[in-house]
Amino acid sequence: MAANYFIFDMDETLAELYPVYYFVSSLRLKESCEDDKSLCAHIPGSLLDSLDKAYHLFVQSILEAEISKTPLGILRPGILSIMQKLNQLQKNGKIKNVVIYSNNGHLESLDFIRDIIHNYLKTTDLIKECIHWNHHMRDEERLMRPGAANKTWNVLRNILVDGNCKAPATIEPNNIYFFDDLDHPDLQRNLGTNYYKVPGYDFRASFERIASIFRESLIKADVNTSMLLDYVTELFVNQADINDKMMESHLDKIIRLFRMKTQGTAKSDDRPPQPDTGILMMQAAISRVEFQGGKRPRRRLRHSIKKKTKFSRVVSRGRKKLKSSTHPK
Repeated sequence: MAANYFIFDMDETLAELYPVYYFVSSLRLKESCEDDKSLCAHIPGSLLDSLDKAYHLFVQSILEAEISKTPLGILRPGILSIMQKLNQLQKNGKIKNVVIYSNNGHLESLDFIRDIIHNYLKTTDLIKECIHWNHHMRDEERLMRPGAANKTWNVLRNILVDGNCKAPATIEPNNIYFFDDLDHPDLQRNLGTNYYKVPGYDFRASFERIASIFRESLIKADVNTSMLLDYVTELFVNQADINDKMMESHLDKIIRLFRMKTQGTAKSDDRPPQPDTGILMMQAAISRVEFQGGKRPRRRLRHSIKKKTKFSRVVSRGRKKLKSSTHPK
């Protein structure tokens, strides 16, 4: 059987990343500095080590919040159960990999959602690749403004074959199940009914709840927040925005600066919506793969026939006994 691949867009399909962008960017400081080589070269190793520890604490704590009775809503409600089913399909040999294929240019945000999902599943192998807007194999798609591109079958196929998935060169569109909240005409034309356009998910999780998790992660990891603040102000804010306040700690200042740039999120007691038709569409695609070849209906049919045959034998024997007892020899 040919290997199947499940491909997901990120923003408004898997998750809504707006409220968490600055938190992730500061925790992944080395990657955030890559465009400024001189700045990147001078980050102390001790700061990077503590931020790495804080990042993993942050990922785990966000996951714990998402699976609690009061989910944050960064992840689309229901997406973890979808990934759990896909993980089982991978173990059963029904699918090969999952891929994130996004026009989001911030690779670290894609990695963050992948890491939450992998922590939940206790695996590192389900989501094999995160394809962001700047991926080196997407040159022919980047003909529009930054963050916008028409996703195409040719590029997706080449990435699957030549990238981390190592898909066979014979891979066909019917091996692909694709989910996006937007239209991408070339993919829609090539994938046909395997292209699932899901409703956009736009709930913006509470900044205050995320900030509380961020604060706890930095404290537990013993991050030097004075040093981190220097990089935050250099990378993410204008000097005019800083407005030092009396008695404000370095960590409080970092969070205040992030709050200024992250407006319009949910309140702390707001709850994300229930799983929607987008999740139902994903479940339908999973069912198509799970029961490929019609095995389940055939098993039911055979089981039904056996039961009927056994019942017929019992009835037949009963009739013979009845006949012999009611007629003289």
